[in-house]
Amino acid sequence: MIRALLSVSLSLVSVRGQCLRDVQVSSSSSTTVTLAWAYTCNVDDIETYKIDFKHEKFKACDYPKKDNKKPSGFGTVETQSQGVVIRNLHPYSEYSFEVRVILQGVGSGRPESLSVTGDTEFSIPKVRAQVSQLDYSYRNTKSSLVFNWSPPLAAGTCDTFYAELGNFVYVIQGINEWNRKFYTEDSLDLSQTMVEVKGLQPYSDYIFFLYISNTAGEYDEDVYLKLEGRTLSTVPDPPTLLSTDSSDSTSIHFTWKPHLPLTGNLVYYEVRWKLVSGLDWLDSRRLSVADTEVLCSDEGGKSVDLACYTLTNLTPENYTLQVRSHNENVTQPSPWSRPAHVQVREVGSGYFDATNIIIITCFVILLLASLGFLLYRFQCSRRKKGFDQVLTDDTSRPIIRGSGRQSTKFSDSNSYVLRPGSTQRCVQDPLPPVPSQENIYSDIKPKPGKVEPELEEEEDHYLKPNPARVESCESLDEQGYLRPNFNRFQRLDTSGSEHSPHVIPPVSYRTGT
Repeated sequence: MIRALLSVSLSLVSVRGQCLRDVQVSSSSSTTVTLAWAYTCNVDDIETYKIDFKHEKFKACDYPKKDNKKPSGFGTVETQSQGVVIRNLHPYSEYSFEVRVILQGVGSGRPESLSVTGDTEFSIPKVRAQVSQLDYSYRNTKSSLVFNWSPPLAAGTCDTFYAELGNFVYVIQGINEWNRKFYTEDSLDLSQTMVEVKGLQPYSDYIFFLYISNTAGEYDEDVYLKLEGRTLSTVPDPPTLLSTDSSDSTSIHFTWKPHLPLTGNLVYYEVRWKLVSGLDWLDSRRLSVADTEVLCSDEGGKSVDLACYTLTNLTPENYTLQVRSHNENVTQPSPWSRPAHVQVREVGSGYFDATNIIIITCFVILLLASLGFLLYRFQCSRRKKGFDQVLTDDTSRPIIRGSGRQSTKFSDSNSYVLRPGSTQRCVQDPLPPVPSQENIYSDIKPKPGKVEPELEEEEDHYLKPNPARVESCESLDEQGYLRPNFNRFQRLDTSGSEHSPHVIPPVSYRTGT
C-alpha cells in the first residue's frame, strides 16, 4: 500500500515538473537581467512565481570574489507573469537564477523549479590610480613637468572595475591667468606609470587629472587622480613702463612694472643711474620687492601692480636710469630695461615759474571780468536815454490847442506816435512825439552883443515834456494827462511885463481835447 502511494506521488511530481519549461535570460544590461519562461499546464492553478537570484562572482577579479549582501548580492522577486526583470545588480558580474512555481491550495507538494545563470554587461570603471611613493619632480624643467603614479590594487578594488580595463587617460590644464588656455589630453597603456609633458611656460602652475577607461574608451570624469606641478624659473624679462618724475631739486621718483607673465619668484630689483652727458654709471642699488611694493601702495594701503622707488641726494642735472630684475635660484638677471631720462631742476626756478603762471591766470580773469562789467554799464546807459523815436507824417502829430489862438502842430518830423485807440502809453506804446531841439529851452548864455528876442505867445516857446524822463505809463495821470516831470526851467518874465506868455491849458493825450 505504501509503495503504491509513493508511486503516485512521484508520478504527480514528474507530471508537474514538465509544466515549467524554457527558463532563459532574454536580455541584460550592466545592472539588470531579464528572464523569461513557459508554463504548459493550467495557469489558473498558479498562485505566483518566485525568482531567487544570487551573485556568483565579479568577472574583473582574478580570483573568486562575490557579494553576499543584499540588495545586489542575493534576493527574491515575485511575479504573476511568465517573465521578470531583476534590477540593482553589479555590473560585469555572474549571477544564478532559480524560477519556482507556487500553486494554489495547501499540500500541493514541492513547487516546480528550474535554474539558469546569467551575466550583466560591463560598465564604466569606478577605480582610480594611486599616488606614487616615488617623487620624480626633480626631473622638472622650465618647460616640462613629470607626473608619476601607481596602478590600482586589483586585489582590493577589482569589484569596482566593472569592466576589463582599457587605458589611462590624462588631462593637463593651466591654472594661472596667463596659461589658462593650455589644455591637452592623451592616453597611456596600463603598464605605464609616468608621463613627461613638454611645451609648458616657465614658472607656471598646471593641474594633472588621471582617469582609467574600459576597453571601449569610456571613463568616469568624477573618478580621477589629481596631481599638480609647477615648472622651474628661468631668466626674467626686463621690466617695462619705466617712468620718472623730478619732485624736487635733490630727488627722482620713478616707477616701473615687472614683465608679465613672471618667469620666476622675483627677489629684488637693481637700479642704476648716470648723467646723460656721461659715459660711466654713477652708482647702482638693490631694491627688495617688498620695499618697492610698500612705496607703491595706494591711500588705503592696498598694493598696486607697480614698483616704485625714490633716489635722493642728487644734484640738479639731467639723469638716465635703468632697472633690471633678479629671480630666485637663477644666477643670471634680466637685461636692463629701456633707459628713462629726467631733469632734476632747482626748487627756486620751478617755484618762480609756477607763481608766474598763477599770477598771469588771475590777471587775465580780472581783466575779463572788468571788461564784462564795463560792457554791462554801457548797455544800461544806452537803455536809460529814452524811447526809440519814430518818424511820422504831419497828419499823425498831436494837436495842442492854446487859449484864444489857432491850433498849431509840432513841426518837428521826429515825433512820438499816438496810436489810435490806445488808452495807455509806455515803452511799448510811446508818448507823444519829441519836440524839436528848438522848442526845448536850456540854460544857454546869449552871445555877447546879441539881443534875445522876446517870447511870443506860441506853444513852441513853452517848455515841452522831456522825453528822457518818460520811462513808463506812470508818466500819465488817471485822465491821460502828462504829469509834470520837467528837468529844465523856462525863462519867465516876472517883472509884470505885458509880454508874459499865456499859460498853456492842459490837453489830454488820450482824448485830444
